[in-house]
Amino acid sequence: MHTTIYSYRFPLAIVLAIARPSTAWAQGTPADSQAIRSLIQAHATAWNHRDAKAAAAVMAPDAVWITSNGTTLHGRAEIERAHREWLAEDSTAGGSIHAHPVESINIRFLRSGVAVADLASQFIAKPRSGAPMPAPETTYLFIVLTRDRGMWHIAQLRNTITRRP
Repeated sequence: MHTTIYSYRFPLAIVLAIARPSTAWAQGTPADSQAIRSLIQAHATAWNHRDAKAAAAVMAPDAVWITSNGTTLHGRAEIERAHREWLAEDSTAGGSIHAHPVESINIRFLRSGVAVADLASQFIAKPRSGAPMPAPETTYLFIVLTRDRGMWHIAQLRNTITRRP
């Protein structure tokens, strides 16, 4: 039996079409982008309401958070515990307002249900009576997000500090 290369064209084209990732998946949907932005803002809102449980709720149950000092937190429960400590320290220092400036949030979809985001994380100390508003302390986050059962969560977060000149 003689087989030519042409007899493999059609099956090969099907295999390549199936194996190639869809551009629609890689782009994500506007609803996915909005859900991720809302999730990021929910963390800042939780901090501002002094709610460690809500701050950790944006994380996947098995999430990993690497802090700016290199400490690695494993799992939502440990991340919540750390938030309770951070919020207590912050309150003792006079409190701060937490924000993720919308214009700093850059999202990239890697495939369906997986995205990464780079963004700024700002803490603005509450000014003392009559004092001017202090400059925000800004760190930068790199986060990996996953969607499970239609809900986005942060699977991994890395926090980096910028050095002031």
